[in-house]
This record gives sequence, C-alpha cells and structure tokens, in this order.
Amino acid sequence: MAEEFESITEVFKQFGKDTVALIQKSIDSKKINASHVMREELDYRVVTSPDITQFTLDFGKATYAKYVDEGRGPTKRGGNGALWKSLAGPNGWIAHKGLAPKMTIEYKRKTKKGIVIYRKTFTNINEANEHFAKAIARKIHRNGKKATHFYSEVVTPQIFDELKIKLAKAAKKDISLQIRKQ
Repeated sequence: MAEEFESITEVFKQFGKDTVALIQKSIDSKKINASHVMREELDYRVVTSPDITQFTLDFGKATYAKYVDEGRGPTKRGGNGALWKSLAGPNGWIAHKGLAPKMTIEYKRKTKKGIVIYRKTFTNINEANEHFAKAIARKIHRNGKKATHFYSEVVTPQIFDELKIKLAKAAKKDISLQIRKQ
C-alpha cells in the first residue's frame, strides 16, 4: 500500500532534505555549532507502512538543541547536575569541542587573614574536564543562555503551509476516487 502513496512520500523526502539544509545553513550563519554535533546529527526520516506515513526531524545526540534555539534563563532553584554531566565525560560537549582544560588552576579565597591564592593540580584529564564542566555549568546557571532561534526562524508556520499545499497536490496524484451508480 505504501507504493500507492509514492508522491506523498517523495514530498516528505524533499521537505526533509530542504529543511535540513535550511537549518544547517542557519546553524552556520549564526556560528553556534561549536562541536559540529548538532549540525552533523541533524537528519530526517520518512517511515511508510500500510497504515501510516510518518515524517520525523531529529537532532540525534544533540539533545541540547532545544536550549540552543530557545535559550534558557538563570536557574531559580538548585540544579540536578544534568547540565554539567552533559558538558563533561567522553561524549560531553567539552570532548566534542576538543577543549583541553588546564591541569593546574589558581583561585582566590577570602579568609580571616585576607585573600589567599590557592593552586590545585588535577591528577588526570577527566578530573580537569569535570572541574571545567562545573565552571561552565555554574556560569549558565547564574546567567542563563541567550536564544539563537536557529531552528524557530526556519521552521515556521509558513513552511508547514507550503508543505500542506504540496501534500494536497501529491494526494491528488496518489488517490483517485471513482463512484459508480448502479
């Protein structure tokens, strides 16, 4: 039965190719793709079966794409650690970005004697990555993240209106109705 709706499937496939290209162009023009994961993981699927034809646009591993597009405000209550965990680790943003945090850091602490400078040397790169991720997460929690609208400026109601028109034309090709009076 999926062959019967060939034109509709082709409309979805073309819509997927065009939409992915437009979103990738938006990502490139706004220079927001630090790790290239968001751009590379972006893809579409058209699944056909006898009962349904389904279109899906997916960012894959880039689960943070929503926050890059919409932004986020400062954290009002304590965080659950999900943000820094997504930044650290072998599959985290820091690793994808290719950043190498410093193995020795200096920081100031206020004591009874005045301001004292401390040095901390990390034993391995994973420990340094976690510390770096916590610092980035702390800044995002305090200040929030500005919205980029890389997705919402491309995927608008107008793009769906055009899709509806194309699907209606494809449906006319794929579906023929004959009524005979006996």
